[in-house]
Amino acid sequence: MTQLGAVASTSLGILEMKINPLYANSLTDDYVGGSKRERLARCYNAPPAAPHSMDLKLDIIEDGTRWDDLLLSLPAPHLLQSWTWGELKGHFGWRARRLSWRDGTGSVGAAGQLLMRTGQWSGGLKVAYCPKGPVL
Repeated sequence: MTQLGAVASTSLGILEMKINPLYANSLTDDYVGGSKRERLARCYNAPPAAPHSMDLKLDIIEDGTRWDDLLLSLPAPHLLQSWTWGELKGHFGWRARRLSWRDGTGSVGAAGQLLMRTGQWSGGLKVAYCPKGPVL
């Protein structure tokens, strides 16, 4: 048998195992923790998580050094969130707005540089995006 034939027969063997009723005992309720329908019902019918409130304070940052320091204090900063990137995009018609959200203790939970532009090609449609962000 050629190598291709061996692969095909192996694949067919796996397919047979998946659809052969003799192998159904490996998929019984006690083996997988309930039937598929029961497991899905437990997942979808689970009570919702208790709501938790988090009071966040929004800060608008207009100082480049402060923004970059804040960004570098977060676990996964990205170049496209840097002050310099926003300034560069400003030369191409984008306006940058740097935002941070602080919790009640004053620590930063998230930060994002929002780039906004009014498209001349779109009849005045405003576009905004947060490249590679927000940084959490």
